[in-house]
Amino acid sequence: MLCSNEVSPYGTQANESFLITFNDILRSAGVDPTNVRLVRHHDTGRRGPTIYGAFRSPDGRRLVEEYQRVQHRKAFVVGELVASFIVTPRPRNETLFIGLYRVASIGLCDAGARDPIFGDDIGGMNRYQMVRDNRLLQYEERLSIDWGPGTRAWNQRADRQAKAIRALSDQEDPPFPGFSQFCVDVEQVPGLYATWQQLLREVKGIYVLVDKDTGSSTWDRPRAKKVSWLDSWRTHRPGMAGTSNCAGARVRGIR
Repeated sequence: MLCSNEVSPYGTQANESFLITFNDILRSAGVDPTNVRLVRHHDTGRRGPTIYGAFRSPDGRRLVEEYQRVQHRKAFVVGELVASFIVTPRPRNETLFIGLYRVASIGLCDAGARDPIFGDDIGGMNRYQMVRDNRLLQYEERLSIDWGPGTRAWNQRADRQAKAIRALSDQEDPPFPGFSQFCVDVEQVPGLYATWQQLLREVKGIYVLVDKDTGSSTWDRPRAKKVSWLDSWRTHRPGMAGTSNCAGARVRGIR
């Protein structure tokens, strides 16, 4: 069992070199890797909400679980287990484990149904009923793996892929870089570290909004005096030259 704050998957003893893989974690929990499918949810560069941002939002786990259930093709087999991972934003870019699920059944989405994160029409697509399996609960949101070079292959069989454990951490947030150095894409705001969000929730005043396409920038501030930077960026869409809303924009602290 891995139990340190942050571990390397490589052994350090003299004359011994070993690699801890996700399959080792599965076996230690009594899970057969031959019955497990690995899925890696990552953003493809489209503007708007992000999967990780949705996961970190209120009720975020339910949103991502519902997103995972809907597939255009028949991606899963009833009775198998799905080990689910999401990719964290830059600069971490970690493949973070978020849960193990059993595929219970398959059906179809109702006509007019919408994707819970992106809002796309998913009517008629496959919808899987998935039940959470708690045997890897202690590793959720703590364990990250090295997915390897095949990042476009989001769905892989565990027994055919020995994914090395990259880290197991207690998720201590890194220190805030300071307001003059802080710069983030607006669509990534919901995925910011919790301690950073709390700090930005206490700040009011002027910030810079930059259009990522044109590079043009403008000063802006929350429309109400009592509204914080964080609440403004998450709920308000300030207007500026060259952009009709926050999508495709970047904010930079000034305070």
